[in-house]
Amino acid sequence: MAQPVLTGAEAVPDGAPRLMRVPARRTGPPPQLDDPARWEELRAVHSDLRLIAQDLADDVLRSRVHAACARLAALGTSAVGDSSVRLAPRETDVLAMVALGCSNAESARRLSLRPETVKSYLSSAMAKLDAHTRHEAVVRARRLGLLP
Repeated sequence: MAQPVLTGAEAVPDGAPRLMRVPARRTGPPPQLDDPARWEELRAVHSDLRLIAQDLADDVLRSRVHAACARLAALGTSAVGDSSVRLAPRETDVLAMVALGCSNAESARRLSLRPETVKSYLSSAMAKLDAHTRHEAVVRARRLGLLP
């Protein structure tokens, strides 16, 4: 015998509110991120999201994706970021590629930019972070919570 189709409040079983409760937020880094390979995966996801965001035409959606990226980046630091350092979205995109080990040419290909433009964004980010090398820029950005 077929059961009637329920809609609205009738469709939610009595135990559903208990099942739908959101678990309490944990404090501190997730235990899975003690593993360096998991950190690298988190960093790759961060970079992928930034690549996706550049192709979004919807400004609100792009803003939401960048906010999610900022949340991922904040996982990498326990210190409060220096609010005086502000990177442009493209500077962050380039640093995210550098953090993955991409060359300027590879970063340019992935970001649909010219290699000279990538070099310019990287130089600007390095100046803002007071870094002398690509590696130093990535490390400082991670310490400030700008990259995971």
